[in-house]
Amino acid sequence: METPAHTWFGRARRALVIVMLAQLSLTGLGCNRNMPAPAAPVESPHLPSAPAEPAPIPAVKIEAGNKPVSFYLQLAVTPEERANGLVGRPTLAVDAGLLFVFDQPGIQVISMKNTLIATDIIFIGADRRIAGIIERARPLSDLERKIGVPSQYVLEIRAGLSSQHGFKVGQSVSFQGVPAR
Repeated sequence: METPAHTWFGRARRALVIVMLAQLSLTGLGCNRNMPAPAAPVESPHLPSAPAEPAPIPAVKIEAGNKPVSFYLQLAVTPEERANGLVGRPTLAVDAGLLFVFDQPGIQVISMKNTLIATDIIFIGADRRIAGIIERARPLSDLERKIGVPSQYVLEIRAGLSSQHGFKVGQSVSFQGVPAR
């Protein structure tokens, strides 16, 4: 015996089949195969063309002993981005970090003045090797953080991860999706 629900579902199923057949005929899948191919898209000088490939997601990989460790990155490339850093951010994921990218190697200074979370600060030289590490930098501190050797990149990650992964001065670092300098 067919209930009102069975009747409704049967009608809905038939309506869905009709809609699907209509869509197939509108897209030309059910049409004459001798139909000319659609014209190639015309590039408009007013609209940007789509990139050939999506840009890679910024990431860093640190060769820590026999196991490389990777972090997804937020980049701080401009002076404004570097000045803001992690200011106001309440948390930082264990697989994420902020990479400060400088135009030239030098003695880089990091301030934790308005940063709400403790971080490990990893200074990376132009040669893509760890130049120095400051572990567990205290948040909301006026103390400027720096090391005595030049670096071109500074990576901030969640406090404690440097020792947990065994990061050491001299270890190799590689980047993906980070602008070349």
